[in-house]
Amino acid sequence: KRMSRFVRQSSYRHVFGTQAKRDDSYDQIKVTRSAWDTDKVAASTELFGCIWEAGGGGAFVVKPYSQTGKGTPNPPLVAGHKATVLDIKFHPFNPYIVASASEDCLVKIWQIPEGGLEGDNLTEAVQVLKGHRRKAGTVQFHPTANNVLATSGADYDLHLWDIEEGKKVLTVKGHTNIIQSTSWNYDGSRMVTTAKDKKVRIFDPRQEDSVAAFAGHEGVKGMRSLYCGKRDLIMTVGFSRSSDRQFYLWDPRSTEKPLHRTNIDTASGMLMPFYDEDTNVFYLAGKGDGNIRY
Repeated sequence: KRMSRFVRQSSYRHVFGTQAKRDDSYDQIKVTRSAWDTDKVAASTELFGCIWEAGGGGAFVVKPYSQTGKGTPNPPLVAGHKATVLDIKFHPFNPYIVASASEDCLVKIWQIPEGGLEGDNLTEAVQVLKGHRRKAGTVQFHPTANNVLATSGADYDLHLWDIEEGKKVLTVKGHTNIIQSTSWNYDGSRMVTTAKDKKVRIFDPRQEDSVAAFAGHEGVKGMRSLYCGKRDLIMTVGFSRSSDRQFYLWDPRSTEKPLHRTNIDTASGMLMPFYDEDTNVFYLAGKGDGNIRY
């Protein structure tokens, strides 16, 4: 009993990450240096993609998981945007379809060949979504409805699209500053967003107005949010007034104050939250950090 006071009571207290050997890693990936705060990387069951540091226009690389090792410094790219790509996401029901958002105000849908790209760059998208008046910043596929995509941009608008028809089905108003993150809940009945006005907003995808809006982190730097699977809780990451990095856990049914709050450190990089539904584990990766917390 005495020892139990000093031992961390967790099913994962003996789990530690180990860096893969170089032959099992993915080398020669030129990750974008864009200051826009998105994940830069996305994955499906067959492929993963990474936003590329392109000299002109915007591009991202897509690779199958089997292509480990040194690789080539000039792989074939998905290169159809006229400005920097800011976000990419794979289709939840088709591992070879990926959406990209760009500073050129366009969102494009791409069909990747099975096995990945070979030879020339892919420059022709299967669908082009035009609707944002300023740069398009995030893309999020609906988790249960096929071919439904949410996009947000620097025009303060959140759009829902039918990507098969290439049509906008809903525009959500109410943000008063640039939208920084979007996240669907487990069944797609709600979406949570964060914006530069320091507000967290919850939306019903069938309505144009927010269901709830509440104050998030007090710091002037960026803030992001994430729905926690079937638990239906919301995690936000951001900065305190004194620039401490922190995360909050919220009950969306009662948003007067967070259920839990933790200050992490005083580093300046934006935190990126991830949640594993199968193990109920949070992962926090900081921009510029050399570790991943869980």
